[in-house]
Amino acid sequence: MSLSYSHLPNSPGVYFFKNEKGEILYIGKAKNLRSRVASYFRPEVLLPKTATLMSQVKSLDYIAVESEIDALILESNQIKKYLPKYNIDLRDGKRFPYIEITIKDKMPLVRIKRSEDNPQAVYFGPYPTGSDVTSLLRFLRRIFPFASSSPRNGQNCLRSKLGHCPCGQYDKTGRAVYLINLRQLGDFLSGKRGLVQKRLEKEIHKLSKEEKFAQAQDLKQKLEKLDWLTAVRTNPFEYEFNP
Repeated sequence: MSLSYSHLPNSPGVYFFKNEKGEILYIGKAKNLRSRVASYFRPEVLLPKTATLMSQVKSLDYIAVESEIDALILESNQIKKYLPKYNIDLRDGKRFPYIEITIKDKMPLVRIKRSEDNPQAVYFGPYPTGSDVTSLLRFLRRIFPFASSSPRNGQNCLRSKLGHCPCGQYDKTGRAVYLINLRQLGDFLSGKRGLVQKRLEKEIHKLSKEEKFAQAQDLKQKLEKLDWLTAVRTNPFEYEFNP
């Protein structure tokens, strides 16, 4: 196969396998684009379905991003946009996971679902695996706290004691703050990370001018966590080969 991957960068991103007509057959994400795509060029280790896919691939394209999280979100949005044949076929009939936000509920919930079956909810995805979504939400709820289930018998959940769920402070003011968090969460999942960061920076500046330093500090911590979540990750052992 004359197809080459040597031009790909050693950075996170999303890759696109295309057929001779330029149609997208498969979309994937990678921590290291060149290394991940190179693995497809070892036919002796490919599963039969993957080998069938690669026999039809005539060109490839990619989009480099800053972090693995950015790659995951971009991959999800691109799969939803193009619905590539092999992203579906390689699932062996399993349904992709989605993130559901029941935005019309009195207390909107954020959950992992396998189908978009609630017309009153907003969905993000599909994502390649359930573990990807679980890990993503585990980190994001520390920045934008959300509820995953309704309080039972008026009892607050354990996460509320950690500040990761709003159910312990869901009065009129708490609801307003929660809806702002959900808006930020939705924008982040839509790939609008820059917009979310700019909003936080603007609000921090406003609160500081109003001398609401405690609130400004809370938002600054959110921004720092968001920066950490989307930071470029480097394997320290790579410096042995690429000093």
